[in-house]
Amino acid sequence: LVVTPRPMPIPLPAADGVSIVHYSAPLDSLLIPMMKVSSNAWAEQIAAGTGSYKWGAYLPTWPSVLDSLGLPPDEGMRAADACGMSRRNRMRAETVHHLLVAANATWGERWLNLLPMANEEGSTLEGRFKGLEDRIIAKTGSLSGCRSLAGYILDKHGDPALDFVIFVNHAPSSPTSTIDEYVRNLVTQLDRDPKE
Repeated sequence: LVVTPRPMPIPLPAADGVSIVHYSAPLDSLLIPMMKVSSNAWAEQIAAGTGSYKWGAYLPTWPSVLDSLGLPPDEGMRAADACGMSRRNRMRAETVHHLLVAANATWGERWLNLLPMANEEGSTLEGRFKGLEDRIIAKTGSLSGCRSLAGYILDKHGDPALDFVIFVNHAPSSPTSTIDEYVRNLVTQLDRDPKE
């Protein structure tokens, strides 16, 4: 939306039946609120805008997404919503690992820039992984009794050196500190032996 002192004419393409044309911001910029602050509303809107959502039901598009990226099928995968809040959603950690590898190989820096950085202000990682701001980028997930973290540990040059996926279900208390300690240990291990 552009607000100007007087209306600006917008040229419309010559087509029968066209009443309005809207030019969206680039998808990367629309994805930032969804990824960095975990906006569930944005996730649902983006799914609706891509045609993945019709009349209260998600279309079975995930198998074709995996196939288009050359990834193996996940027979148990189910998407009940786009934001990940439904307990009916199903995806194996191995599938997320394959998606992380494929996303980095396909979109590179455009993809990596969408993910929250360790201790990034205003993101879901704010206050987490202090001192490792240039070493960890990851997406969080949480429901009552469930926590997840998936992303990359960056080498000292800022390139992904290792991807990780952690799902914790049915936790009697918050496992966040245990997850964070595990990821910190991965960074330490990578620094000790960068070839592994």
